[in-house]
Amino acid sequence: MVHEDGQSLDYATLYGGSGNGDNADAGASVAVDSSGHGYITGATFSSDLTTKNPAVASYNAGASTKQVSNVFVAEFDPTAATGAASLLYATYLGGSGATGTITGLLSLSIGDVATAVRIDPSPVTFGWQA
Repeated sequence: MVHEDGQSLDYATLYGGSGNGDNADAGASVAVDSSGHGYITGATFSSDLTTKNPAVASYNAGASTKQVSNVFVAEFDPTAATGAASLLYATYLGGSGATGTITGLLSLSIGDVATAVRIDPSPVTFGWQA
């Protein structure tokens, strides 16, 4: 993560899996919350992506002969520790993608990809008051 002055690096990490032989993982967006936690999202083709407290624990390659991408979201706390210990949350999102055919020309499999992540500064509350 680049410091707000744009001149220095506050935190850096490597995150991703092994890909599928043809495609690699790609981060597309980064955000930082008021606590300094960093969030990254993008697309993964990896069935071995590290997850932690995931909403979706496993990669969904889809029914296509080509594996399609899934979204990933990960949260890091650079003050907690270094390396894997700084990972607070990581999950797959998305699904099996879709395959479309252009009549007589080609079949194209498309997966899921996140292109942005935004942190809502307002706390979320659940329940009701009588």
